[in-house]
Amino acid sequence: MASGGGSVPPPSVSGLSPTSGLAGSSAQVSVSNFLPSHGLSVTVGGVAATVGSGGTTDGSGSATVSFTVPAGLSAGDQLVVVSDGTSSVSSPVRFTVVSGSSSGNVAPLATVTASTENVSTGQLAVKAVDGSTDGYPGDYSHEWATLGEKAGAWLSLGWSSPQMVSSVVLFDRPNSDDQVLGGTLSFSDGSSVSVPSLSNDGSGVTVSFAPRSVTSVTFTVTSASATTKNIGLSEIQVLTN
Repeated sequence: MASGGGSVPPPSVSGLSPTSGLAGSSAQVSVSNFLPSHGLSVTVGGVAATVGSGGTTDGSGSATVSFTVPAGLSAGDQLVVVSDGTSSVSSPVRFTVVSGSSSGNVAPLATVTASTENVSTGQLAVKAVDGSTDGYPGDYSHEWATLGEKAGAWLSLGWSSPQMVSSVVLFDRPNSDDQVLGGTLSFSDGSSVSVPSLSNDGSGVTVSFAPRSVTSVTFTVTSASATTKNIGLSEIQVLTN
């Protein structure tokens, strides 16, 4: 006589991370009890998402699926659905699409603080995320400048929800005197990445790294040129793709 067996648990989706971000940003979910060794598809807000790693279940029907939130989605809560071709299951938590640059730059969405800033000239910390790379000797109102700082100066960006980021672009102040010769990016997950010398003409220097989900990043200057008087940045971009 065959022994009785328990009921088979239904397919499930859990662990959506992050739970908010820009259209075009990356996210992931965990699935279990789907068909074993089957390809998976993901929709966000009813629109097909591009699936990255984890797009096929293992022998037990489980996977951690990475996907790109479709471009063009409206801001707001969007339903995330995973399918193996037979079963379609919704995540219990929706993905909140936030408004922002379609380029995937989440820096303008951050709260920005700095070690110092020049209030009298309007060279504030927030000017480092205003979308302009201009600065002295051009329009200095579009850059962040410290008050006499060199190495040790810092600029910090924080978000109310996790952001999956994979690169940072830094633009030095475009004047010939103030130059960052080295720095560090420190993330809320405890990781850090070294920053090389920035271009003295103010053109962007991209620092790429393995994607990570974070709620803050702090740029700290570790070395500055001998001619530096007020270190700073004309712009910083934090990219999700």
